[in-house]
Amino acid sequence: MIFPEHFPVDCPPKAAKPVKGEIFRFIRKKVPEDRDFKSHFTLGIKVDPDKHCEGCGCSVYLSEADARAKAAKTPYLKEKQLAKAKLSPEWGKIAQTCDAPHHTWWLVEGKYPTTMFVVIEK
Repeated sequence: MIFPEHFPVDCPPKAAKPVKGEIFRFIRKKVPEDRDFKSHFTLGIKVDPDKHCEGCGCSVYLSEADARAKAAKTPYLKEKQLAKAKLSPEWGKIAQTCDAPHHTWWLVEGKYPTTMFVVIEK
C-alpha cells in the first residue's frame, strides 16, 4: 500500500489493519464530495503533534448505530449526512482511535472514496 507523502513515519500505526467491510462517515451534503474525505492535516486544521498520524486519517465508525449515537451527543454532527461504503483492503488501513467506537481510516493514494460512499437517509 502506498500512503500519501505527508504521513509521518510509522503512519498508519502497526496496530492498524486493512479496512474491510462497511464503514460510516459523516459528510456535508447528500452527495459525497472530495472535501468530505480530506484529513484535518490536508484541510490545515491544527492537530496536537502527538496526534499527527490520526490527523492524517478520516474519522469513521464501523456501524450505523455507533455513528448515530455519536451524532446524538455531538451537535455539529447532527447537521451532517451519514454515508456508508463497503470497502476492501486496497482502500487503506483502519484502527480504533480516541474513544471507542471511533476509528481512524488512512486512505491510500489513488483512491476516490466519493465513488464508494452513499448517504443513508435518516
